[in-house]
Amino acid sequence: MSYVSPIQQKQSIVDLLKDKPSNVPLSEKDVAAFSKALAPPLQLAETTVIELIDGGPGHAALHIDDGKGSPFLYDPAGSYMPKNGVRSSDLMSGEDASLANYTKFWQDRKDTVHLHKLDTTPAQEQAIMKRAEQIGSVPAPLCASSVSKALDGVCGIEGSIWPSTLGENAEHANCK
Repeated sequence: MSYVSPIQQKQSIVDLLKDKPSNVPLSEKDVAAFSKALAPPLQLAETTVIELIDGGPGHAALHIDDGKGSPFLYDPAGSYMPKNGVRSSDLMSGEDASLANYTKFWQDRKDTVHLHKLDTTPAQEQAIMKRAEQIGSVPAPLCASSVSKALDGVCGIEGSIWPSTLGENAEHANCK
């Protein structure tokens, strides 16, 4: 995930305030500009390959955060139940696709969750989501291969039928 600090966002605001004499009160415009400069950092989009170690063969899933509040979760053959208690397919969006809730669900079951973050472009993310939607729901042993197919080599990730191998491949991905 990329991070842009407030200083990088609005360096000119510091220059603006330095040029003001210290005895002159700031205008509402200056205060608003300064407050905006100190806003939370800009969140850029990212794709996360999720690898679960559950004492068995493991599990793989995929989460996309577009940075605009519209998350997407592909949990092929998974058993994750969103907070609303309704799961209609392996594809979820909005509140049902919360990465924090998904992670907590598995940790509450004493599973180990590994998150492999990828700096993907919006075009890559759209392609990944489209492929995941085309693949749709799958039977249990196909989680990692389905996530692999949805990624389709994005960032040089080689696919795998094993969640641990897919996680390792994602850990060594190169999105540049």
